[in-house]
Amino acid sequence: MAVSSVSAIEELVNQKLHDLLEQFLGEDARSVTSKIVDDVIIVRFQNVLALGEKHLSEDPQGGRLIQDLKMKLIEKARPALERCIEDITGARVMDLHSSFNLATRERLEIFVLDQNLT
Repeated sequence: MAVSSVSAIEELVNQKLHDLLEQFLGEDARSVTSKIVDDVIIVRFQNVLALGEKHLSEDPQGGRLIQDLKMKLIEKARPALERCIEDITGARVMDLHSSFNLATRERLEIFVLDQNLT
């Protein structure tokens, strides 16, 4: 189901990726925003720490555990994330870059596509 307008794609990406990460990782982001720039989709998830993770993050070793766990889980979710973006845009995902910042409690997902969407 490829969506045509950039704003419609961004809105659908926000909704679908929020739902996917909530189901797959248990992350219930307070805010999800995306931006399409040519052949790249940047998705920002704010406040993605669960209550237990917030408490664990107060300890340096706990913070490292959370960081490692989130990166491993996103690798497991990668095929589903790519499929979701491909279904929405009709473009093939060529690469995916993931980042999680414990200090800001944010996750970034950057999808590089095989075609320009703008």
